[in-house]
Amino acid sequence: MAMQPHTQGLYEHTTVTTPGEDTQHVVEVDKVQVNLFFDGTFNNYYNVTTEDAGIRRQYGGENTSYDNGLSNVARMWSALHKDRDSPDLGIYIDGMGTTRLQADSLRGRRWALGIPAYERLPSRRWNP
Repeated sequence: MAMQPHTQGLYEHTTVTTPGEDTQHVVEVDKVQVNLFFDGTFNNYYNVTTEDAGIRRQYGGENTSYDNGLSNVARMWSALHKDRDSPDLGIYIDGMGTTRLQADSLRGRRWALGIPAYERLPSRRWNP
């Protein structure tokens, strides 16, 4: 079996010739890289980048995922999609406590902070 690897970055394209009794079969194998991007608590790419004023007015505000800047995870995921011909696949998972273009969940924030449901959340504002 003869192999001729063609490596391009992290991707590998391999052509394999398999001998048969009276024929040879050429098989081409392409490897694709799948990237999973898990954003952090109260971080959501779609909520930060939405330009819909109605959604921002209804769900946004101070101390929400709509008020955050883009996280590094969201920036890496966004950069991956600029090259449409790339064999990379990117899957973005919203941060805990957020839902795409909907209100943030205090229950999700509690889970992320490890606070039992019967305890009060710590104040979101710092008081000296």
